[in-house]
Amino acid sequence: MSYGHNYTPSIAPEVILDIQKLPPCSSQTQCPQCRQFITTEIVTSIGNVACLVCVTMSVLGCVAGCCLIPFCIDNFKDVTHRCPKCRSPIITIKKL
Repeated sequence: MSYGHNYTPSIAPEVILDIQKLPPCSSQTQCPQCRQFITTEIVTSIGNVACLVCVTMSVLGCVAGCCLIPFCIDNFKDVTHRCPKCRSPIITIKKL
């Protein structure tokens, strides 16, 4: 039976209140500083894993610039969640 319109159920995004459980992607939570419910901004930064992979690649012989690739790939970087309203950092997820 058709009703003449498409119905798609809406699924509300999960709000993660325990900041220790935030994934390494933008998520909905409550800012501990301004107490607003927000979707976090994420900023990546070079951490220990990128440096370790670079050194390992250099030791293995990747010295023609290939050893710098980990500094360009977000999967090797640390992730910092921050509030888009008050700009305060919420948590940094370190890869190592």
